[in-house]
Amino acid sequence: MNDIIKFIIGRPIEGISLNGYEYLLDPDGHELLFDTVDEAKKLLSDNGVEGDELEDCYVYQKVKMVGKVLVAMEETE
Repeated sequence: MNDIIKFIIGRPIEGISLNGYEYLLDPDGHELLFDTVDEAKKLLSDNGVEGDELEDCYVYQKVKMVGKVLVAMEETE
């Protein structure tokens, strides 16, 4: 069985990491999935996020699809 590996974009709620993360969602309210971290960063960059903000204000979470459920694997840099 092949795992489907994707990436999602998150940021700390109200800018405070202790509050947990909120994630970028698609129009149906599901996490927006990307094939690569570079693809995720490009979407942010195309929408005005620049420079250090791409690295310092957002997390790129590696996730695995298990059926219809996303399982977090690790944060990437």
